[in-house]
Amino acid sequence: MATVSLAAFSAALSLIFMDRTTVQFRRDVVLPNLLAVKRDRNKTCTWNVKFDGRSAGGAYAEGADMADGDYDAHTRATASLNWAQYRKGAKVSGLAQAVAAASGGSGAGDVSDIFLTEVEDAVHDLANDVSSHSYAGDPTASPTQLAGAAVAIDGTAGTFAGLASATYSDWLSAENTLATAQLSEEKLRTLLHRPVRDATGHDPDFVTCNGTLFDRVRGLASERSDAVTTMVRGANGMVDIEKMMGARAVRVDGVPYIEDRHATASTFYAWSARHVEYRQVPAANSSVSPNEVQQAVFNLTGVQVPLNEVEQGLRTMFGGGQIVPFIKLLGATGDSMKAMVHVYAQLAWKSRNGFAKLALV
Repeated sequence: MATVSLAAFSAALSLIFMDRTTVQFRRDVVLPNLLAVKRDRNKTCTWNVKFDGRSAGGAYAEGADMADGDYDAHTRATASLNWAQYRKGAKVSGLAQAVAAASGGSGAGDVSDIFLTEVEDAVHDLANDVSSHSYAGDPTASPTQLAGAAVAIDGTAGTFAGLASATYSDWLSAENTLATAQLSEEKLRTLLHRPVRDATGHDPDFVTCNGTLFDRVRGLASERSDAVTTMVRGANGMVDIEKMMGARAVRVDGVPYIEDRHATASTFYAWSARHVEYRQVPAANSSVSPNEVQQAVFNLTGVQVPLNEVEQGLRTMFGGGQIVPFIKLLGATGDSMKAMVHVYAQLAWKSRNGFAKLALV
């Protein structure tokens, strides 16, 4: 049997479990289905932000040349946040593995079923952490968390992602409060939709809220036959939110309101999907050669997977488009099998005035 590095075994495990773990991850959460996911490689999560600054040009006389005063440009700045790191563990004792194998719990061509169950449980918990911190995360915390919507969608002057709203007036969101008893479609329109439309020229792509608020909105829209929908257009095109996430949506003035159990209590969040995205740094084992990963898969499962399938799987893992939880097999220090399921990620907010927040009090 060829000697294979621990990094290759980690890559092989991520590849073996990829379909199940990514499906598990995306089924448990809402926002990763609706927001774009891109791979990154920088030391910090860095992205470009553009603020309105063009005013030159306009009407001109027939045949007139362009003068220096006819040229200008938007103001561009660089935003930056540290990477957030999230992990969960999966550990199975040697005795538990032996009992599972002896009782037929290990399927041919796969790693022990009991270990797979632990990995999937770890992915489930990891997905919940990422989803809840997509709202409640604080990038200034120690350790660093995701830049959640509760912090990013904010109307209070200050500095976010290294950019000061005192310098860039657009670097603020619309933030309003409303007495719960006053909730109506008109209030949602004026306090949540209108600020986004005035800032961007279009309505929010969608609004998220927890189940309590969703039920209130559904009550407001209950008399319209077209109120309930399972399809919503986000950054990933048409998404069947009921099939993929078990979530539901109703429309208010054409804007889908989506139930998200991880959304902050008593708060509506209006999203412009094109203005925010997840960034993820692939695990270090992305540098392992496909040949070594192929050998590791064979050592783990006894199945000789064609090299082109290994290469295609690695391209999918590291190519972006969805959050991929990576599995790192840890060195054995006793009679057990241990792994860490983890992601390095951050939310990159390309604007702040393309979003709005409405809290009920």
